[in-house]
Amino acid sequence: MKKIYPKLKFTLLLFAILFTFQGCYYDDYCCGGADLEVHVYGLFSGRPREGIRVSLYRTEEDAENNIDPIRVWEYTDYDGNVIFYDLPTNRRYWIKARAQFASNIRKTRRLRSGHNFRSISIL
Repeated sequence: MKKIYPKLKFTLLLFAILFTFQGCYYDDYCCGGADLEVHVYGLFSGRPREGIRVSLYRTEEDAENNIDPIRVWEYTDYDGNVIFYDLPTNRRYWIKARAQFASNIRKTRRLRSGHNFRSISIL
């Protein structure tokens, strides 16, 4: 009986360690933050829109009222893209794209470490 107890104790400890690491996601704890690429295109034309102001917000209310942006306005390039670097992972954001007379708000998925992509249309 004395020989079985140390082996059982070691086996239980080994299983506890394995299950602890199995519940952790590699992306959430290492490799830095997330990058979010936003592609803005015309609603009717489907073509990329250049020079559109894009910003990120924590809540929909903040985006609607232009209050407390997480990242201040960035402008889209010729291909209609803007990239926000080093964002915290495992969070959702509200994207607001704003042209001269129109704007649109869209929610992102939970960001993972590395590159994330979202598109949004605007008039």
